Amino acid sequence: MQPQAGYESGDVAALVIAGLFTVTCLGLAWMEHRDSRQDKRSEDRDLPES
Repeated sequence: MQPQAGYESGDVAALVIAGLFTVTCLGLAWMEHRDSRQDKRSEDRDLPES
C-alpha cells in the first residue's frame, strides 16, 4: 500500500500508532467505567432494606 501524496511513511506509522493508542485508552476507560457501575449495583443489592 503506497502512502498518499504528501505523507511520508513515518507519518502514516505515527498516525496508526496514535490511533491504536487512542482506541486502546478509550476501550480501557469504558471497561473500567462499565465495571464500576456493575460494582455499585451489586453494593446496592447487599444493603439491608430500611
